[in-house]
Amino acid sequence: LNFMPALYSTFNLLTAMSKKFLQLKVHCLDQKLNFMPALYSTFNLLTAMSKKFLQLKVHCLDQKLSYRISNVSLGLVNEEKLPELKLESMNDDYSELVISKQFEGAFLWQLVSSLSSGSNSDSSGNNKVTDQPAVVMLTLTYTPEDGSEPEREFRSTFQFQDYRTLYTIFAKVEPAKGNEFCRASTLCPMKIEVEQLYPDPHSSLFYEILADQTQWAVCGKQGAVIDIQQSVKENIVVDVMPLTGGHLPLPTVRLSKYIPAEGRGGGLGSARLDPFSIGQVYNMSRTQQIHVLPPANQGQEFLSLP
Repeated sequence: LNFMPALYSTFNLLTAMSKKFLQLKVHCLDQKLNFMPALYSTFNLLTAMSKKFLQLKVHCLDQKLSYRISNVSLGLVNEEKLPELKLESMNDDYSELVISKQFEGAFLWQLVSSLSSGSNSDSSGNNKVTDQPAVVMLTLTYTPEDGSEPEREFRSTFQFQDYRTLYTIFAKVEPAKGNEFCRASTLCPMKIEVEQLYPDPHSSLFYEILADQTQWAVCGKQGAVIDIQQSVKENIVVDVMPLTGGHLPLPTVRLSKYIPAEGRGGGLGSARLDPFSIGQVYNMSRTQQIHVLPPANQGQEFLSLP
């Protein structure tokens, strides 16, 4: 608690010729109370392929005190609306944890769904994939490590949605036919596989290949519409050309919802591209690199990137 006084005073030494005067002023302030919580929490929804994890961190605001936290639990508040979801703790079984301004407490739960990928119903065939937001509540007890205050309860609520991975992307660049390695200034096929894990009302998709123009030249279609409704997998092959040697990051593949404009002709110009929410598309090749050799006709003057 930070208390602000109702009054404060100021002092001035005044001079008039050889005389000295002391001036004191009393000022009035509205009395205020500033409240600051001892703890606060943050939330992140993490994705690993089709798996989802909830990461919650508990932070301490006090500059001096450390706190012992215990009885940490996370519950699904609206579980009656989402009976297919449940939370599985990934935390060690410890009685308490000490946190401070410098060291927060981190906890992890896996969000498990009884709906299998590729299906919109559970084993009983009743529960459908829904866009209903999920609400979770973090509950714990805390007390200062020095025992100067009694034990208190801390609660924090978080709401999130789009908690299913709808599509995965896998991309790779292969050497030209008859070669063992990719070589600069040589066309190489880039193979892209888009797989649908859960039914999505937006079955028309638009893929884009985003490449660093100093490292890659995309010689095929840089983007096109695909219809995932006919098959859960879509395979795409595009020719690309590495422009330099070294370990190059692969061109990025971006997937968007393709929404054609009603009452107009076809083509991308009359359509709208809407992005997916974070975590709905998982790119398995996002940080992948490929070793590219220098061009065959380049002498020792060629500089290969590390």
